[in-house]
Amino acid sequence: MTQRFTVENISSRVEKIIHSQIGSDTPLSLDTNLQNDLDMDSIELVELGVNLENEFNTPIPDADVRRCAT
Repeated sequence: MTQRFTVENISSRVEKIIHSQIGSDTPLSLDTNLQNDLDMDSIELVELGVNLENEFNTPIPDADVRRCAT
């Protein structure tokens, strides 16, 4: 069965991963800054990249993960 990717589906899955990783249900928006608002450090950003790669079964280059801000 092929899974449909919609903006809502992807957003929900990404939010679930972030909430699980930071251990909080802090409200998120497209303006939420991962480092400034959620206090994620560089190691946590790499972990987030790995978690997203696993969830969506697609590689994310390290350079792109380091550029993630929101």
